[in-house]
Amino acid sequence: MFYDYSHWRRHGIVGQIVHLRVADVRNDVELTCKILAVIREKDSLRAAPVQIEGYEPVFVMRHVKRLYDDGMIEGRVSDAVGMEAPIVFVTDMTTDGHNFLAALEQCDIWNQLTQALSPGELAAFSMREIAGLVKELALTAAKKKLGLRES
Repeated sequence: MFYDYSHWRRHGIVGQIVHLRVADVRNDVELTCKILAVIREKDSLRAAPVQIEGYEPVFVMRHVKRLYDDGMIEGRVSDAVGMEAPIVFVTDMTTDGHNFLAALEQCDIWNQLTQALSPGELAAFSMREIAGLVKELALTAAKKKLGLRES
């Protein structure tokens, strides 16, 4: 089923927007990391929606809204009645968002998480909970590197 989302196109969101079923909106942690990486690479603080190549815009927006709700990104939300997902006009990541993404990239934490937990297991956690795991893993790795004992 397709909907008319011409109002999304006014904001630069392109592509065909397909109606999503509840089963289609499960948490995709890999997509979340891609979204944060795209936001970090923005060349201005101009508020704009995030688009990820190869992903349905509504699916991306639902994940961006979760990041907004979890305090990882800054911006403003436009939530019109009848929309599949609100449009989040992102300005930047918060300190928590930057720290989360940096820990994933610097300490090979992403590989540790994806090897230890299946996508379904990761999807069961909120981004705040995953950020807590990432912080603990990064702290453990830093202590080991510095020759400090775990307390």
